[in-house]
Order: sequence, then C-alpha cells, then structure tokens
Amino acid sequence: IGDKTPDKNGYYVKTGDTGAVYACVSSAIDDYFLAKREKYIDTKLTDALDTDTSSSSYNSTLAVFVTGEIELAIVPNEEFDKLPDDDPATAFVSTYKMIKPYTDAVDSDLVNQFIQGLYGLSAKSVEIANPTAQQLRDCGIDKPTYALNIKYEKSEKDTVILFGKKNDDGYIYAYKDKTPLIYKVNVLSLPFIDMDPFSLVSRSVILPYIDYVKTMVIEYGSNKYQFDLTGNGDELVVRHGSDTIDQAIFKQYYQLLLDARREEPADKEYKGTPSLTITYKYKNSSKK
Repeated sequence: IGDKTPDKNGYYVKTGDTGAVYACVSSAIDDYFLAKREKYIDTKLTDALDTDTSSSSYNSTLAVFVTGEIELAIVPNEEFDKLPDDDPATAFVSTYKMIKPYTDAVDSDLVNQFIQGLYGLSAKSVEIANPTAQQLRDCGIDKPTYALNIKYEKSEKDTVILFGKKNDDGYIYAYKDKTPLIYKVNVLSLPFIDMDPFSLVSRSVILPYIDYVKTMVIEYGSNKYQFDLTGNGDELVVRHGSDTIDQAIFKQYYQLLLDARREEPADKEYKGTPSLTITYKYKNSSKK
C-alpha cells in the first residue's frame, strides 16, 4: 500500500511480484488494511441473558450494586427463598429486595426489567487499547461516575464495569474488569444512568398474605378494632370480639387497606403521633 492518489480518493496498491500498480478506493483500504486494531476487538460488556438453568452459560443474577452518582444495591429476598414453590404468597413477594438507598421491597416487574437491561450490553466502539494512566484520567476512569458490579448465581467471577466521563454526543467511557480497554458506550443503553432508585421500590406499603394473618388491629385516635382470623381461603372466619364478620365484606376491606400507596420518599423521618396504625400478627409467631 503506497501513497494516496492525487484526488485523495484512493491509494496506490501493488500485489505480489507483478509489475502492476493499482488504484484502490480509500474506503476499502481504510476500513480493513489501515483500520485501528481497536476495530476488531469485541465490544461486548455483558453476556446475553441465559435462563436455561441446565446450560453451562447459565448466568442468573444474584445481586446488582451501583455506586457513584447514584447508590443502588439490589439483592435476593430471603423471604421469597423461604417460601415453597406452590405457596400462593409467591405471587405477592418479589425475588429481590433493595438494601440501598432504601431498605424495602421492590416492584417485581420493574426490577426484573432493570436487571434484564444489564444483560447483553455492548459498547459502540473500543476507543483505546492499553490506555496509559493519563488516558484513564482523561476519560474519568480513575474517578468513575458510576461503578457497576453484577454478581451471578453460578459464577465465581463478578462483572465489574467502571464508567467515567460523559461526552457531548451521548456516550460515556467505560472500563471493564481491569481489561486494558476503554470503551465508548451509549448512555441510553444503561438503565441506571440518571435513574431514581425509588422508581424500583414497590408502591405497596405492605402485602401480608391474608391466609398467614392471625390478628389485624386498627388504631386511630381513641378507637381500636381487633379482627381475629381463623381458617384459610373459602374457610376463612373473621371475628370482631363476639361478632362474626361477613367474609366477602372483610376481604374487600382488607384489600382496601393493602391498596394504600406510597408516592415518594419522605424528606425526613416522621416523629409525630401516627394518624393510623395497622398491626398484623401472623399465625407463624416468628414472622414480624
């Protein structure tokens, strides 16, 4: 491959021992023979989701941690793990819970979408191979904006990706698992960028499964009402003192209490007197 042609649209090229010299279009030469080596490096950051538990590449997520501009930690919910597979309460309990920045239950559908969005991540390109310390600083990798740590259920190795500076064209620099490569990643492909962790929190305040509840006490002002529950399903019997409560009406009332929704986190802890207190006592006395 020799000099560019006078019109700058091609290169002079000679092959083998022939005396012929050819003019080849620039794109063919630039895209292949003179391309940066970074072009040929795999841009995959995370594996695609594999839900086949019998597969050797099975990679079900165990936990997700994000630090930096947001602090987020999602881990397995041990309450779900304790439930038998045929327990109807599994419909009300998420397989995950959040421990940072909020210690709370999560919306199952939303958190599953969030976690699935972390699979199959790819960069637009590899920008720098074997970066120097100065290049790492220039791209913000030394003081990352975000750090993503994904722990897998059946793997001894976590996935750790550091995200540095954002640039003006909608990309962010990334550095994976100490591999000497700096990637350029579209920020729109990263579900945690500029997110509000509260968006993953379940809006339901509490979801005690009715068949597990022994007693429900409602208190407001000087009023106190205690409902005692026995039996399960269609055999449920509810009493208030010596009175038996209509089952259908009580179930509607019970659902109404569960429908209380939280819309946003409080700015500070409430230390006043509660307007309303609902206390659930379970048939299993070890459950609070």
